Amino acid sequence: MIQEAMKSNALEVLILKEGCDSPFKFHTIIEVSEAVFHKLSQTVSGGSVMGVCRFRMAQQLEGQRFMVCDRVQDPGNLGTLIRTALSFGFDQVILSKDCVDVTNDKVIRATQGALFQSSIVIMDLHEAIPLLKAQGVTVYATGFDAAQNLSTIPTIYPVAFVLGNEGQGVQKDLMALCDETICIEMSMFDSLNVAVAGAILAYHFRKG
Repeated sequence: MIQEAMKSNALEVLILKEGCDSPFKFHTIIEVSEAVFHKLSQTVSGGSVMGVCRFRMAQQLEGQRFMVCDRVQDPGNLGTLIRTALSFGFDQVILSKDCVDVTNDKVIRATQGALFQSSIVIMDLHEAIPLLKAQGVTVYATGFDAAQNLSTIPTIYPVAFVLGNEGQGVQKDLMALCDETICIEMSMFDSLNVAVAGAILAYHFRKG
């Protein structure tokens, strides 16, 4: 993650455990005692280096491909979704205001550094979806009611898809704002983890 932060010019300070060699060359390195290092660390792993990084949220909707998250609560899921969106060439991830905090340490770790390269917007989805549609973006909700199979959906851009809360899915009033509802064809079982569903949808709408 520190390497990714350095590549994105997001790293401001490198913190090194006393007596350890730095694996990175950086202009600002602070060496601290082992006790201070463990006090700062939020993990129990035996690392020797950490970084203070700068991260700024995007302020407006821009791009051709958007992943939209409605009330995603699990930090591992959200971090994985951000990582997945970047991997498949999505321009922005739009988070509802009641998603888990994107600066949660478990979210950050789950992104594996993708956070520093991602454009993330936090806003009310009741405002975001109409704004996207006004920009000519086709917005798909995910669900099962009156849904079209994903395999029948053309990969035409600009496009956005909305992923819902782990237990409740996409809010009904948000689904009504979308152009169409799509579902991932499954057999034997009709439930996918939201991060897995997001990966399948992101692959379908991936940047060529």
